[in-house]
Amino acid sequence: MNKRVTYDQLGRPTKPGEYAVPSVGLVRIDQHHIDVAQRYGGQFAWGAADITSKDSPGVQQYMLLQNGIPLSGGLLRVTIDTNVLISGVDDSEDSKEKKAAFRALMQKHDERLIDIALSSRFTQDKVSDTDLERVKRHYSVARLFPVLHAPFRLGIDVLGEAPVGGEQCKHLYEMLGVRDPSESKKNDLWDADHLCAHLMAQRDWFLTYDRRILSKSDSLARLGIRVCTPPDLLKSL
Repeated sequence: MNKRVTYDQLGRPTKPGEYAVPSVGLVRIDQHHIDVAQRYGGQFAWGAADITSKDSPGVQQYMLLQNGIPLSGGLLRVTIDTNVLISGVDDSEDSKEKKAAFRALMQKHDERLIDIALSSRFTQDKVSDTDLERVKRHYSVARLFPVLHAPFRLGIDVLGEAPVGGEQCKHLYEMLGVRDPSESKKNDLWDADHLCAHLMAQRDWFLTYDRRILSKSDSLARLGIRVCTPPDLLKSL
């Protein structure tokens, strides 16, 4: 069974060894784990997997740390793409797994284990939706989360409220092929703005089911944006 363990729960050890963690068990941490956690100021968490004794099958020896994730202020701060909210609320062919993942994210958000936010471009994503009942349903869920301001765009944002994207956002737009907003497809532009809002807010993970974004995970990581699907993130928690 996998459990979530933070560096704080381990007592912020400075030496490798096995440490007892209430409700988790005996956890083994090596020097690599310590070094990584300290690079993030101690705000780090891992999944912990059971390691059982070869001599006594089924008897736990200790928990082994894996799939480390940095935390911010003790909370993992995630930004969800519009498609994550929609797939978590609406029915579709593959909705069973996605709805279950969204419920799990919501539960962790309510328990203050993670902090979920949305980009202000959620509004633009919903502009073309003519199904008013569906729009109301999506907005009723969106209101549960804080909103991250996307970079200022004339005709959309209020000057002075929305931030101006910096050099990092410029590199992001170039990487995504959004060089001239006036000539870009709206969906591509909004996708880039979602990611830029996430980047400017310095959050930990951007969650999406967008294959185009996921296919650029390595390039995005070099800009400081880590992307994955909700089920993949939940596996590491």
